[in-house]
Amino acid sequence: MSNRIVKSSNLLNSFRYQIENSQKGVLIERKALLSSKNIELHFYETITRAKDVLMQFNLPVIAVMLQGEKTVEMDGLGKFEYAPGESLIIPAERKLKIDFPSASIENPTQCLAFIPDASLVEEAVYDYYKKTDTWDTKSDDGKIDFSADLLLRDEAILQTVNYLLYLFQEKNEHRDFFINMTTKELIIRILQSKARKAFLNNFQKNENRMTHIANYIKRNIGNPISVQDLSKEANMSKSNFFTLFKNSFGISPNEYIINEKMQKAKIIIQASSDRSIGQIARDLGYSDSSYFCKQFKNHTGYTPRQYERKHN
Repeated sequence: MSNRIVKSSNLLNSFRYQIENSQKGVLIERKALLSSKNIELHFYETITRAKDVLMQFNLPVIAVMLQGEKTVEMDGLGKFEYAPGESLIIPAERKLKIDFPSASIENPTQCLAFIPDASLVEEAVYDYYKKTDTWDTKSDDGKIDFSADLLLRDEAILQTVNYLLYLFQEKNEHRDFFINMTTKELIIRILQSKARKAFLNNFQKNENRMTHIANYIKRNIGNPISVQDLSKEANMSKSNFFTLFKNSFGISPNEYIINEKMQKAKIIIQASSDRSIGQIARDLGYSDSSYFCKQFKNHTGYTPRQYERKHN
C-alpha cells in the first residue's frame, strides 16, 4: 500500500451521487457521497478559489485532507492551516468558515469526511478499553486544547484511510463487513493518538456515557458512591448529570445505586449463609448495618435474615 494519501480525480466517479455547488454562476465545488451500513463517506472537491465558505455538520466528523490547501476557522476554536495528509476531528453543530486560496480545475482541493454510526463508535471504544482497562476521558485540567488535540498528522491513520477508500470502491459481497472492521481500526488508531480525549468528547453519545456510568457503579458496588462521584466520572456538572441519568434510566442515580446494591445483596445472601449481616453491609459499602437492613427491607419486603430463610 502507498505511504501517501490517495489523490485521484477519478475518485468522484465512484460516488453514489454528486452535487455541484455554484456561486454567481461559477462552479465552486463538487460534492459526492458513498455509504455503507454503518458509515457515510463524503467527498468534497473545490475547483475555484473561494473565501468565507460556510459549512456545518449535524454530527461529529472525521475529516481527512487529500490535496490542495485550505484555511479553516472554527467558531470559538480559532483559525488554522489544514494541509494534505492531516486528519481533523470536527465537532457537531460547529460553524466552519473555510478559505480555498489556490483551488483550480487543474489542482482541485479535495477532502473526505467520515461519519461513522454511533453503534460502530461504541464497539470500537469498547474494544479499545477492553485492552487498556482505563476510562480516563479527561485531560489533566478537564480542558481540551483544540490545536493539540483535534488536528492530527499520523502515518498509520493515513494508511487506514487509504484502505478504507479502496474498500468503498471495491465490489465485494462482504464489503460492508470489511468497511466496518477498518473503520473500527481507524477509530482505535485515533484513540491511540493525542486526539483520544477530543474524539471521545465529541463522538461518545450520552447513552454511551451512561453505559459507562452503569458499569462504573457495578465495578464499585462495594464502595460508597455519591452523585458527585458519578458526575465527575462522566465529566459533567452535577445538575446536568442528574437530568441526563434520570432521562436515560427513568430513576435517580441514588435509586439506581440502591437497586444495584440490593441486587448484589440478594445474590450474596443466597450464596452464603455463614456471613454476618454486618459483613455483607460492609462489603456493599455501608458503614451502618441497620441502615443497610432498612434499605433491604424497603426494597424486598423482608429483612436480610427473613430473605435468607425464605430462599435457603
